[in-house]
Amino acid sequence: MRKTTAFLFLFAAIFFAVFTDLSAGGDASDPLVTLSYVRKIYTAAVEQQAASRAASLLTQKSRELQNAIDARITQRVAEKAAAAVSRAIGLTGAADTGTSDSARAWRTLTLSQGDVVSGPAGAGVMLLDGSAATAGSTELIDVTHGRALAVGVSAAPNTYYMVPQAQSAGLRITSGSATVCVKDGARVTHASGALYEDEANRLNAIGLFRGSNRGYELSRRPTRQEALIMLIRLLGEESAALGYTGRSTFTDLTGWPDGIKYVAYGQHMQYTNGMTATEFSQQTPADANMYCTYVLRALGYSDTGGDFTYRGAIDKAVELGLITAAQYGQLQTTGLLRDHMALISYNALWAPCKGGGQTLGERLVERGVLTRAQLDGAKK
Repeated sequence: MRKTTAFLFLFAAIFFAVFTDLSAGGDASDPLVTLSYVRKIYTAAVEQQAASRAASLLTQKSRELQNAIDARITQRVAEKAAAAVSRAIGLTGAADTGTSDSARAWRTLTLSQGDVVSGPAGAGVMLLDGSAATAGSTELIDVTHGRALAVGVSAAPNTYYMVPQAQSAGLRITSGSATVCVKDGARVTHASGALYEDEANRLNAIGLFRGSNRGYELSRRPTRQEALIMLIRLLGEESAALGYTGRSTFTDLTGWPDGIKYVAYGQHMQYTNGMTATEFSQQTPADANMYCTYVLRALGYSDTGGDFTYRGAIDKAVELGLITAAQYGQLQTTGLLRDHMALISYNALWAPCKGGGQTLGERLVERGVLTRAQLDGAKK
């Protein structure tokens, strides 16, 4: 028992010592943990320092610890270590004498679904209750666990997240309401009415964009399945997809029968890949690069042929007029929404296909998907 107690204390002491070293630097102008630090230094530093401290303490202090420490003292040490972590990330209550300027910078906010928290480099946010997912154009830094999170990943509660570049990443609220703490200049972009409902209506009138029993749902993120369906419609191949009788090799396809047909057809035509060799992940949110890649392919451009790269798909979309630079900036804050999907799809109808001359809308008329009157009627 005494040996077990000693090693529990030893672990707490190592953690406290390493954390103190790592949390010593940084202020509002020099973020606590930068993206490069997390990726290149943080993990290695923790492992190296922990190993060094462990070896030192084991050789120099183990006998002393084994003789001197009981379970109650071990608990007190653990509590002090937890308090130190709280002070370091600014969550200690105002009554604590260790409260720092950093702690007083935290503010508690109640947000609604669709609201996005972002801000300048170093801005911090922590989800207290409700649910949220990472949003923006770059990875969000998980300072608590020393890692980077891709766009669309669910946020963990009571975890300190940090924006690596100005307005590049943040958290988007996915529950009806949520409570968050923010600091270091974090700002909230509140969900507003759809910006591109007119484009959605025009696409709906010609059968290219549909909603559900809840309407267009323009304020939510589209799924991978929905993005693929839009590609197939823009290619003029919806009838072929719905008539396809082949089977997909993806083993995770469930739900709406026609939805499964779209995915099976898209895989057969090599329009899409899965998240893995056996999983398509129908309900995983699509990001802007994914959807722009689909639309560029509909226009005849090839990422495998060197016309653009997957990561540069949005830049190519701006170049071709599928989205403006200002709209791109707004999309970076919210992440891809069905609102943006309607906008990009609508603009694609008037964009020239690769090689020039014929627009995508004219190609759909040529293939009998639309009539000339429908296309002309859809134009603003």
